[in-house]
Amino acid sequence: MRIPRNFNIRSLEIFVAVVRCKDMKTTAEKIGISQSTVTQCIANLETSTKAKLFDRTTRPMRLTHQGQYLFKRAEMILSLSVGTIRGCMSLDFGLIDTLTVAMLDSVLCTAGPDIVRELSKLTNHLTITSGFSTDHSRCLQDRRVDVVISSDEGVVEEPTFASLPILCEPYMAVVPRGADINIDDMENCLGPLPLIKLPRRSADGFKLEQHLCRMGMLRDAG
Repeated sequence: MRIPRNFNIRSLEIFVAVVRCKDMKTTAEKIGISQSTVTQCIANLETSTKAKLFDRTTRPMRLTHQGQYLFKRAEMILSLSVGTIRGCMSLDFGLIDTLTVAMLDSVLCTAGPDIVRELSKLTNHLTITSGFSTDHSRCLQDRRVDVVISSDEGVVEEPTFASLPILCEPYMAVVPRGADINIDDMENCLGPLPLIKLPRRSADGFKLEQHLCRMGMLRDAG
């Protein structure tokens, strides 16, 4: 259905003003136009909607059922229009409008505040989510997130995505103070000690498990 020519934001604005002022003359004085212009606008609006909007047999005029229906929606349309104009005036369109970033819990708890502060300079609306890399991979492929910050280099393998290294850090073995550890014989030195490791579901945990398997050190540990 095509919108009639006389059904527009200005006509709705005048209609709402008439409802609030309760007569044409007061409306004309308030918004600075002639009474005949107000009358013609309401007549055109009734023609466009094919509905009688006012009961003119009463003083002051009262809205008909159709008029009440239009009034509620006209208020919503005008409010949305004003909000849209204000939004356009306030937004910096040199920025990305909306950016959704997923990152590991470990990253969020450490570098998260700095990342949020820097990314906030690039977008009008920033959303941060956290969790496991496997979840982030699905979210990225489903276009539910725009960027993933992960330790898993293979989080996605599709050619439509680009993977950019931003930092690297070493893994460390934390052992009891005074333990006799020879860095060149880690397998035998660490073998007798209880092992606490990251869960296999996490990207780091999976990598560490593979490395421990190669060293022959993997045992059933949480």
